[in-house]
Amino acid sequence: NLIEARKNQNKVSLYRLLWERCHELGILVHAGYIVGFPHDTPESVKTDVEHLFQEGADQASFFILSPCPGSEDHVRAVVAGVPMDADLSRYDTFHPVVDHPRMTRQEWLDTYLRAWRQFYRVPNMSAAMRRCKDRTARFNLLRNYIWYRWSFATERTHPMIAGFYRFRPWRERRREAPRLSFA
Repeated sequence: NLIEARKNQNKVSLYRLLWERCHELGILVHAGYIVGFPHDTPESVKTDVEHLFQEGADQASFFILSPCPGSEDHVRAVVAGVPMDADLSRYDTFHPVVDHPRMTRQEWLDTYLRAWRQFYRVPNMSAAMRRCKDRTARFNLLRNYIWYRWSFATERTHPMIAGFYRFRPWRERRREAPRLSFA
């Protein structure tokens, strides 16, 4: 998948060495993983997610492969006549918007959600916290684990678009914004 996607900078064989060095220096490792490349299957993603953790990733973010409008992948899909969702708000890398060659859209979504649950299992989080060099790093990792696990478990969404509290109070909304019902 990485070769076909021309992601030559991703040297999977070097991850363990690189991430061990990060841990020696007290640096937490946050890996990104895209679910839905053409050769992906539910089983291959499950294996890859386990491999990510075993190689030393402390955190991971998961995304669904999406041909975002304006991208090279989107242009290719349009030219090839690939059926795509008309609702552009779904092109957020959290929803399947095209058909996958090896999975239905529901299987694809289920595989994506399972990747979150699989990576953020209690034994994985405990092991990663034991790798931390100091108390501050453990606290930061625990805080992120609470946020990440809560986001996908309750909101079924990526932590980038979920949160625990608002930074700005409601009264600071634009005057012309419609009033909100708290019912």
